Amino acid sequence: MLDALASRFAFLTAPAVPRRWAIGVFIIALIVLGPILSLFGVAFSGTDNIWPHLLKNVLPQAVTATVLLMAGVAVLTVSIGAVSAWLVTMYQFPGRRLFVWMLLLPLAVPTYLTAFSYTEIWDYSGFLQTFLRALFGWQSARDYWFPEIRSLGGAIFVMSFVLYPYVYLTARASFIGQSVCALEVARTLGRTPWGVFWSVGLPLARPALAAGATLALMETLNDIGAVEYFGVNTLTFAVYNTWLERGSLSGAAQIAIVMLIFVIALLWAERASRRRQTFHQTTGRYRPIRPVPLTGFYALAASLACFMPILLGFVLPSSVLVRASVIQWQAVLDGNFWPYIWHSVVLAGAAALVAVSAGLLLAFARRITAS
Repeated sequence: MLDALASRFAFLTAPAVPRRWAIGVFIIALIVLGPILSLFGVAFSGTDNIWPHLLKNVLPQAVTATVLLMAGVAVLTVSIGAVSAWLVTMYQFPGRRLFVWMLLLPLAVPTYLTAFSYTEIWDYSGFLQTFLRALFGWQSARDYWFPEIRSLGGAIFVMSFVLYPYVYLTARASFIGQSVCALEVARTLGRTPWGVFWSVGLPLARPALAAGATLALMETLNDIGAVEYFGVNTLTFAVYNTWLERGSLSGAAQIAIVMLIFVIALLWAERASRRRQTFHQTTGRYRPIRPVPLTGFYALAASLACFMPILLGFVLPSSVLVRASVIQWQAVLDGNFWPYIWHSVVLAGAAALVAVSAGLLLAFARRITAS
């Protein structure tokens, strides 16, 4: 036990250069732990005993909705991200060079704006149902059945097509790093192209898929705008409702601790997926992957498979927002428009700079220090 403690605090007796890096990591850790410690302080400082009420009336429904939402988003994001990353990495087809970067575009639209856009398209008064009523002569909602967008299924659909780029990024990086030699061996053993994907490419990319899915699920867990708009009572919405509607800050903090348990579980699952997962090239003839040209039906199918996530995650929501901006352009271009643009750019740039700097410091310090 003493040896373990000594290794944890070895930076105190380390040489000057590693010690400075370790101190920087220690400062970042304190900044990160500050809100978490304050959360526990608020949760246990309240005088009202709201926990029995939360445990009986709030948490069961909120936890169930959160788990179902995260499960649906995990399945869809991994499916969309892995398949699209495999196609643009392994094959050559019309539009591939554009799809490589366009598949990232859904991240540019906030989830709550995508939720609003799909409600405008999918709701009873939206374009799609209005067109169907005019086409088939339906008079009211009782004359036909249509999926409800403001539901758990709608939230899963919208969040999946916004957040799949997290999985796409990590999966593509993993596929690019794989050697074509392993894939060729699988083909010589009788595997079909999709058999190679399932038996070789996907297992080798499993840690990367887990990392991307973890990022997507954390975004799902933290979202408040889309789930509130769709009426899905998740843990995040329960925190918001308990704090502002019921006026219980300590109760909201207690629910947030439950969310923290979800985050820890996600991090543990991602780390467990990488445990003992080491792969080595057994041949010195490493060759990078060269995309295989596709023709005919297969080329068309690959193009459509890569275009559909872009259409559903970016093009359709953006078209609704652009249309609303054109109609209300006088209200949009008021005196506050350019300050809003400037503040957004400055905030995004500063946040990116701080995040990249902190990430580089943590990664380099982890490399040069033993603890």
